[in-house]
Amino acid sequence: MHQWGDEPSKIQDLRSALRVIGENRDSQKVKDFLETGNASDETRGSASSPVGLENIGNTCYLNSLLQFYFTIKPLREMVLQLEQYQEEDVTDEVIARKRVGGRKVTKKEVERAKQCE
Repeated sequence: MHQWGDEPSKIQDLRSALRVIGENRDSQKVKDFLETGNASDETRGSASSPVGLENIGNTCYLNSLLQFYFTIKPLREMVLQLEQYQEEDVTDEVIARKRVGGRKVTKKEVERAKQCE
């Protein structure tokens, strides 16, 4: 998992983005966090009581899917450790194994998908 302490400029960027969100949403919790650096206990989640995602526009369906997928521990761990599961080279053998549904995919499709990682 990435540690932002190694990149102070990124922390400032993230705090600036959070400030804009807090002002736009008029969120006292966000404003308090930016002032104190501490989140109130009521905003913290746990494995048994996740916090959830706030809807921004028409995102409720996507949010519900993301929250559901997060509960699937093997999937969550795979996403969090993505580097371990990525294939380095796009060889003919790799292409032969790739399927979307039952359809074989092309080398061009695999290469395009790797650009989105």
